[in-house]
Amino acid sequence: MSNSRILIVEDEGIIAKDIQNTLNRSGYSVVGIASSGEEAIKKAMEIHPDLVLMDIVLKGAMDGVEAAEHIRDHFDIPVVYLTAYSDDTTLQRAKITEPFGYILKPFQEKELYTTIEMAIYKHTTQRKLKESEQWLATTLKSIGDALIATNVNKLITFMNPVAEALTGWKQEEAIGKPLKDVFKVINEKTGKQADDPVAKVLSEGVIVGLANHTLLIARDGTKRPVDDSGAPIRDDKGKIIGVVLVFRDITERKIAVEQLRASEERHRSVVDNINVGIALISRNMEILALNNQMKKWYPDIDISQKSICYKSFNKPSINDACLNCPVCITLNDGEVHESVLDRIADNKVRNYRVISSPLKDKKGKIIAAIEMIEDITDQKKAQEALQRSELKYRELVQNANSIILRMDSQGNVTFFNEFAQQFFGYTEDEILGKNVVGSIVPKTDSELRNLAAMIRDIGLNPEEYANNENENMRKDGGRIWVAWTNKAIYDKDGNIVEILCVGNDVTERKLLERQLLQALKMESIGTLAGGVAHDFNNLLMGILGNASLMLMNTDPADPNRNRLKSIEKQVENGSKLTSQLLGYARKGKYELKHINLNQLVKDTSELFSRTRKDISIYLELSPDLFVAEADKGQIEQVLWNLYVNAADAMPGGGDFILKTFNTDHKNMKGRLYVPKPGRYVVLAVTDTGVGMDKKIQQRIFDPFFTTKDMGRGTGLGLASAYGIIKGHDGYIDVESRKGEGATFSIYLPASEKKIAKAAKITEKLLKGTETVLLVDDEEIILDVGRDLLKAMGCRVITARDGREAVEMYQKNQDDIDIVILDMIMPNISGGDTYDRMKEIKPHIKVLLSSGYSIDGQATDILNRGCNGFIQKPFTINKLSAAIRQILDKKLIFRH
Repeated sequence: MSNSRILIVEDEGIIAKDIQNTLNRSGYSVVGIASSGEEAIKKAMEIHPDLVLMDIVLKGAMDGVEAAEHIRDHFDIPVVYLTAYSDDTTLQRAKITEPFGYILKPFQEKELYTTIEMAIYKHTTQRKLKESEQWLATTLKSIGDALIATNVNKLITFMNPVAEALTGWKQEEAIGKPLKDVFKVINEKTGKQADDPVAKVLSEGVIVGLANHTLLIARDGTKRPVDDSGAPIRDDKGKIIGVVLVFRDITERKIAVEQLRASEERHRSVVDNINVGIALISRNMEILALNNQMKKWYPDIDISQKSICYKSFNKPSINDACLNCPVCITLNDGEVHESVLDRIADNKVRNYRVISSPLKDKKGKIIAAIEMIEDITDQKKAQEALQRSELKYRELVQNANSIILRMDSQGNVTFFNEFAQQFFGYTEDEILGKNVVGSIVPKTDSELRNLAAMIRDIGLNPEEYANNENENMRKDGGRIWVAWTNKAIYDKDGNIVEILCVGNDVTERKLLERQLLQALKMESIGTLAGGVAHDFNNLLMGILGNASLMLMNTDPADPNRNRLKSIEKQVENGSKLTSQLLGYARKGKYELKHINLNQLVKDTSELFSRTRKDISIYLELSPDLFVAEADKGQIEQVLWNLYVNAADAMPGGGDFILKTFNTDHKNMKGRLYVPKPGRYVVLAVTDTGVGMDKKIQQRIFDPFFTTKDMGRGTGLGLASAYGIIKGHDGYIDVESRKGEGATFSIYLPASEKKIAKAAKITEKLLKGTETVLLVDDEEIILDVGRDLLKAMGCRVITARDGREAVEMYQKNQDDIDIVILDMIMPNISGGDTYDRMKEIKPHIKVLLSSGYSIDGQATDILNRGCNGFIQKPFTINKLSAAIRQILDKKLIFRH
């Protein structure tokens, strides 16, 4: 007796209650009672009973048949009709709903029980069968292979979706059709219809497969390669009731097979055509396979004879494996091994590289070894040649007399040749990996150029710095100049990986260039200064001459006499200023003699010490100092200029050291000049003042350059000192740092030559009656000179240039006693004018007059026989004395 849950549908309450009691006695559970079709449907949906006992005739719009049909379709609940009606019409309507039982009232309790049990069993069995069919259908439709089922008449009974896709037929179209109409297969090679696998399955009852190279022709004519198998379908008694045909599209597999075959052919072609011998060696050392290269090397080996490798590959044959054979080692440990062997071939030693690698099965077991043999004789010779070449070029690079280094794009050193190590003072270990900035390249050079930024630019764009010169530094801090050639080294992608830098020391050349530039600058400034001094002396001559004339006619008691004397004094002061300019222009040397520089330093420094009590003066004078050949007055002027410069640098006092010593040109290296060979007397003047930077040092000797406030300096002191020392064929240096004082060093040539002193002349007015030819291109000089000469009692003839002077002298040579000749004139110079007049009268008496001093051109004219020299501006007394001494035949020099 089951405990099934039953819903009773009965519109008569008493009958329904009676049925419930009956069912309860039989062990069933009545889960509900409905009195109408609508209520029955609602309760069925809510409680889902195992079975419904349904009265056919019910009250309401829906009878039992309609309610049963709805419950069957929507809830799959078995229905058993329980009714008093058995007419044919009612039965026919009831059949349509496929009830699971039909009981007529009145009924026996046993009859009710039996009908209910049979209905529940039948429904359970049908549900299981249906689920099984659904599962089977789903499985068949879900498998990846195509599947067609037929009956024994070869009519199609089932097709899954894959079969539909391959044949082009839908299942509903194909069911009932002959298999040959849907599953059309032909032989791929012959094009003829393939054997029917179903017939063989039906006749023999075995599983049958299609022959190879079978094509399936789809409904639209598409041809696909397939393989299949047919199997019989048997009933529970083993009788064949149909055939199931399983097939699949093998297009991709065929493509893959073809690709594999082509790949194997390519690999076989590669293996057979490379210049490397390949052999497959078994664990027993038998030769299993050889490629073409091995066959060329060993044409006598027949692999079918199971030849042993060490016996076949060695000539003469040996009876045991080769020593350290890589194949033996690989077969033992399963690793790749390599060795190099030498063999005699064609009476020559050949070199071979042997590489062995394991061949393993799927489980990783070593089953053989692959031996690759490569003839590396030529490669080895090339490597040896390359090594020799690299060694040669490395020796060239290491022994080159040039700096050769490599750095990466960030400036880090990657190579540093031996010359570079010696040049900069770094060992290879010290410099490799370091950045050039801070090691061999200062961050800024002496001119404050940013060299660190330059190195960054070289790393980014070396082409712009293909040729470059910059200041470098040694390990000891010394600065040198190097000319670099920079070339980028690129990787395969075009990225800069390194910069090759080749450098040569150009410090001496840069020094010579700076010397030349300095010399040209000083020469041009000197020329300008000399010209200014010359013209200024001419102006002063006009003033001084007129003042002298006025003084001659002025009573000593006249109040204007002192003013005129003051004018003379101011002109003399102006003349001293031009003397400084002429000193700078190296046109002021006029009297050379032996001087004791030590004594000169003592005398001048003692006097200087009285003016600045807050400055301590220290003398370090060499007792065996060489004698210098110099103009004492001009050297004194140089010393005073240096003293004043030092005093200005120490406004609050300080130390002042004067040091003399001997040296020669060999000890004067590293200067902005190349000294002439010989011995020198040196005076070093050191102060502890404010010092100066490089920028000021570069201009310190320029005329009119001064760091003093307006009105406190002319800017000519050091300029004239420079000119005077250069005029003595000497040199002057300055060394200084801001805040660390300064040292001026003067180098004067040492000499033993003696120069006679100039004769002193009287300062009184000496009159005469001679005739004088006055030659000058300046109108003011002619006017004042004429008046001065007339005041002396002379008769005067004037000429405005050299051409006019020669003409006047030609006409009046017998009357002219002396010629006062300007040295600098347009058209014809003073020197040429003198030479032409001397041709007219060899014993002509000439007094040279110039705003320049006696040095240079004037000395040349004097050496050609000129009688004397007087420097503008001059007083009437000096002029009269010079004329009288020439006319009295005494060679004089006046300044």
